[in-house]
Amino acid sequence: MNPFSPAVARALYFAIACVLTAISGFSQKSSPNPTALAADTDAAQRLLERAQRQMDSSRHDLALPDAREAERLLLLHFDSTDARLAAVVCAVGLCELRADVLVASAYRRRALAMLPAASPLDKAHIRFFNGNCSLLLNQDFEAAYAEYQAALTLFLQVVPPGRLPHQNAARASSNSGLALMNQGRFEEAVAPLRRAERWSREMFGPTHPSVSNPLNNLSLVLLQLGRYEEADTVLTETYRIRTQTLPPNHQDIGAIVNNIGLLSIERGAFDDAEYWFRRAHSIGVALNDSVLLARSTNNLALAANKKGDDAGALQLFQQTLVIEQGYGAEQHEISTTLANIGTGFRELARAENKPALLDSALLFYEKARSVGTTSHPEFN
Repeated sequence: MNPFSPAVARALYFAIACVLTAISGFSQKSSPNPTALAADTDAAQRLLERAQRQMDSSRHDLALPDAREAERLLLLHFDSTDARLAAVVCAVGLCELRADVLVASAYRRRALAMLPAASPLDKAHIRFFNGNCSLLLNQDFEAAYAEYQAALTLFLQVVPPGRLPHQNAARASSNSGLALMNQGRFEEAVAPLRRAERWSREMFGPTHPSVSNPLNNLSLVLLQLGRYEEADTVLTETYRIRTQTLPPNHQDIGAIVNNIGLLSIERGAFDDAEYWFRRAHSIGVALNDSVLLARSTNNLALAANKKGDDAGALQLFQQTLVIEQGYGAEQHEISTTLANIGTGFRELARAENKPALLDSALLFYEKARSVGTTSHPEFN
């Protein structure tokens, strides 16, 4: 997400900021110091440019302090609801989505309030940010897709024909593919992801971290479509880019090693899968990332189940439930885990010839059904 206008817009922002206007959505604090206003606006723009470069490289942790400082400088001269803060509000909000979802939600509300008075480019930023919130906070994949499509249209409109699209067009295209994937529309998701990959390569070069984002999403789609050879090629390139450009315990490396483990499961290489899932788990521990911990623990349970370790799989599914309940996972996720625990008890009952465990299995199936839409299988 590009939280600012391109370089030319620095002069535009400065020109706008220096004019007192009564237009709705723009409110400047009284008695401005023109010299300080010019200096702070220029410094804020440079901070946003640096924050953008960090976000392009998946370093939202480094981008957040710069985006926050840019916001502080602009708030010396403009009210917090002024639409000219839309870019910086979106920048901070995008970073906070990875750090503090409650703070991100507050920034989302501010950004949406600025939408009517925002410039076309800032409207694109706001729609993109709102799409990410719909995807990550609300799990509303249809709404997220609609927002990404609106953002993509705006990003394409702000660049003259014949030139590469705005750099965040690639992100909007990639995330629209992710939203389609989460709706189960896997075949439809391939085209926007391939387009995002192509644009990212053209804009940033073949080994830039931005290229790995659509590639990672594409790998998940190819896995769902059963196109394992293509998925392997995409995963290998994504892993190479991320391990060469990101710290070893970065969240995005945790995501890709999880995906490599899933491919190993599909190929029947269960020991390999366990290795990759353990790597993902160790990154989750290092980052104190509850979502990554839950996902990797669940996948370790799947690997244990495939290896015939029913007791180990059950224990890992139970650990997954504790983690998910601890951070407040979505109901459908908790429902699935409860059903997996039920299946774990059922498999253990059969493996160890302990029919009494079937009562525990039925109990967890019923809990799963009461929490979400998961239905338990018939007993055979």
